[in-house]
Amino acid sequence: KVGKTLKATGQPKSWQVSYRWLRGGVPIAGATKSSYKLTGADAGLKISVEMSVARTGYQSAVRTSATKTVAKATPKVAIKLSKSTVKRNAESFVTITITSSGVIPTGKIVIKAGKGSGTFTLTPAHNGKLTVQLINGSKGSFKIKATYNGNTQLKKKASKTVTLKVK
Repeated sequence: KVGKTLKATGQPKSWQVSYRWLRGGVPIAGATKSSYKLTGADAGLKISVEMSVARTGYQSAVRTSATKTVAKATPKVAIKLSKSTVKRNAESFVTITITSSGVIPTGKIVIKAGKGSGTFTLTPAHNGKLTVQLINGSKGSFKIKATYNGNTQLKKKASKTVTLKVK
């Protein structure tokens, strides 16, 4: 789980030992100690440690631990209306912001507004923020909610519900 510290154990005494932590089989920059604290960048990915041992007069060896998959992170999903009350056919927007430490959110967002809905794709270029124009053709009060469907690193998460009044 993100935030937990992993420790390599079983180091032979009187041997020179070095470590290299791997994310998805690729070395993690700067992760060369016997312990490693999991970050948001590790969420949903496989982590392992490679231990190299050497001693004068003996053959050196390199061993890699079993891999473990880090649990997906839970993002924060915020929803904000440009205005909470608008006139019929007036422009209004809803902005969805998805954040998670160390992970750039990508994937599908479903926005439900009253009885209608739309699906949008969040790309790295959005940097976790998507603004959508609402069509306000009918008078009334409309509940609006966004659901982020998650990806390989982030869990599915819904926003709170906001209400748009159209006069």
